[in-house]
Amino acid sequence: MTTESIITLLSWAPAVCFGLHIIEELFWPGGFREWYHLYRPQVAGAPMSYYYKANACYFAAVLTVPLGRHSAYATLFVAGVLFYNLIFTHILGAFKTRRYSPGIVTGLLLYVPLFVTSYGYFLAKHVVSIPAALACAFLSTSGEIYFALKKVKPHPGEMSSSGSNLQETPVL
Repeated sequence: MTTESIITLLSWAPAVCFGLHIIEELFWPGGFREWYHLYRPQVAGAPMSYYYKANACYFAAVLTVPLGRHSAYATLFVAGVLFYNLIFTHILGAFKTRRYSPGIVTGLLLYVPLFVTSYGYFLAKHVVSIPAALACAFLSTSGEIYFALKKVKPHPGEMSSSGSNLQETPVL
């Protein structure tokens, strides 16, 4: 395989990994929303639109990777976002709640190899520099920081599945 074809493969890998991850979280076996409310009670009762918006952001990120001009950097950034989601949401959350975190299996089986392979390949082939790779790894924590600080406060405009009126309000 040529370097270019491997870069293309690696640039599409986050979308495939994320798609499989979402299936585990939401459909089989599912239960992510209920589990997440145990882990991060500050969003307990959040309307489904909160989860649709969060996943839409992730989908946009993973789908723009192969379409971008600098797919190696985008791949590293998104692989980092997915990896840190595994660490700070699924693994830490499973320890804190002492329960299975929907998404942890696909995260371990897909996100860890994606992160290691992407960073290892791009650095070994000198496609990216070490400082650039470190910058991607550092900046990719931003999504987890945002979601960790996320608060939900009452708003009369939207009903949650629990029947309470809620609207998402970021705390930044």
